[in-house]
Amino acid sequence: MRFVIVSAMIFFFIFSIPGPGADKVVLDETLRLEDGQADVFFKRPRRVLEIPGKWIYLLDDQRSLKFDAAGKGYGEVVPRGEGPGELTRVHYVTRVGGQLVLLSIYPFKVILAAHDGTFKREFRPEDQGNFYNLEQTCGERLLLSRRRRDSLSNARQGISELPVELSWMDLEGRTTPIELSGISEKIFLRRITMEGGRVAIAVNEACGLRTCVDAAGKKLYMAYTPRYAVEVVDLATGKRMTVLKRPHQVVDYYEPTREDEEEEEGAGSNRPEPYRPETFNDILAIHHVLGELWVITSDFKADRGFRVDRFNAADAFAGSVYLVIPGLSHPDDLRGRLLELTADRMWINEPDEDGNPVPVRYRVSLR
Repeated sequence: MRFVIVSAMIFFFIFSIPGPGADKVVLDETLRLEDGQADVFFKRPRRVLEIPGKWIYLLDDQRSLKFDAAGKGYGEVVPRGEGPGELTRVHYVTRVGGQLVLLSIYPFKVILAAHDGTFKREFRPEDQGNFYNLEQTCGERLLLSRRRRDSLSNARQGISELPVELSWMDLEGRTTPIELSGISEKIFLRRITMEGGRVAIAVNEACGLRTCVDAAGKKLYMAYTPRYAVEVVDLATGKRMTVLKRPHQVVDYYEPTREDEEEEEGAGSNRPEPYRPETFNDILAIHHVLGELWVITSDFKADRGFRVDRFNAADAFAGSVYLVIPGLSHPDDLRGRLLELTADRMWINEPDEDGNPVPVRYRVSLR
């Protein structure tokens, strides 16, 4: 029996330390990549890598785009294609040792380039049959998460758990497994019989792996369960150190009420019905911001935004604040959207007057 995946959603310093009495997140807009200024029409911006004061690299749909510090566009970083120095689709971009690293997951291919996009070399890791995500960059190594193809093919219909394996990869393509057991994602899977007898697998993320590292690159934070828990891992030893937990009122799932959501559902008559859980996951995202771990929860208020729990460098609870993210009015709005929070900066998509996405950068502070 042949399997075809038709839809997959397998889930993005110098600063001042906020005082203990801080209770408000302040966002100051510092850059807006308008279509006219950037000389590009954005489709689906999803990841950003920034070299402060120099270059901005933005992944938009299948493209890797380059901008200077003022937002002027310089076209694509790597050409699209299947030849040397080309990628059919760029899934990740990061920076290691003063060079750009661009990854394509299907097929699994890595390109190393100079900051101006000049091709240096490429390699294809040996393991081409499974599904990888780039989780984090730590020093000269890439932290990858792997989902085995056979685990996906053998998963049962409906809610299923998909084991996740972590490993390091160096810039020669060599991988070293990290012996951390018990990590998994919850997926909602449907099998659809196509013409000719092929079976398509439609996958929606029910509860995916969320990760971030501290500014020193010494600790990995992981959240992968529906209820509130953040595991802390010592990257030097690969051992779990502790689990961060906070009281959290489970939030029942509710539908968005926006008109555009209704139009989108009507337009997708050939698509399977979207997965609708009974409750939201307690943790929607985790980021390392302003020297702290920020846990973005599903506690969302229309007038106040998302509740964010803060943990200091010693992993002690430092208080909660509410974060208003412009353009977001429902917890599910975080899915598949550009949201990069690091150091003291936040990148998000905001709709323009025609509803098209515009990447915007904010400076983040606490008062």
